Amino acid sequence: MRPRSHPLALIIALLLLSGASWADSEFSTYAFGNVFVFDTLATDGSRKLNVVSLDDDSSLKVIGQVNMPGHSSYIGTFSNYKDKLIVLLWDRVEIYDLTKPTSPTFVKAFELKNQGFSSPGYPRIEAAGDNRFILMNTVNTSELRTEGEVQNWKVTAMALTPEIKAKMTQRSLADDFEVQAQPSLLVKDTGKFRYELIWKNKQQRGLVTHAKYLRKVDKVSGRTLASLSLGTVQETID
Repeated sequence: MRPRSHPLALIIALLLLSGASWADSEFSTYAFGNVFVFDTLATDGSRKLNVVSLDDDSSLKVIGQVNMPGHSSYIGTFSNYKDKLIVLLWDRVEIYDLTKPTSPTFVKAFELKNQGFSSPGYPRIEAAGDNRFILMNTVNTSELRTEGEVQNWKVTAMALTPEIKAKMTQRSLADDFEVQAQPSLLVKDTGKFRYELIWKNKQQRGLVTHAKYLRKVDKVSGRTLASLSLGTVQETID
């Protein structure tokens, strides 16, 4: 396991310039506005979406949860349209209403074209103008139109152009940020506090355990005021 190294200041600058949202598809987390979203997997294969407030006056804890329908093998990536969360999965895209972060609700799922069995790429969602998103799901690509109420949104298959195929083979900044290269990654800077993702790794023979946390740091003192566990991922190594 040889990580790619990136200067932390450059990574932070790129994240801040990219807008109000930030996504990390490897560990299924996403932030936009004043909320942070991550998923948890139960032993029966079912998943929950968990919502955390990034309001400076709030404590760092899960304030809302919603069950994801069916059994999802993994979450590809997230995006949002206003207060609607867009979740790209292997065979569908799901929409959740986060108007009230304490009561997130599942709204609708759109089935996607069969992905087959191979996955030569990295899932991504790209805004392509007003009310239009391109869903790049490793093998196939779709267009999501977000006009009107969610029930009237439409998803249609798109041709896999060379340009789209090239984008699907590019790792995102968060995907490319190896936990061994830097110990933390900025999620949100409010002026008074930094909200960061941090990793704690434990390596044993043939196995590495990546534990991930969201923490709230006071910018003046540098003290960690709160830390929230997001779960662990285990990786086998030769």
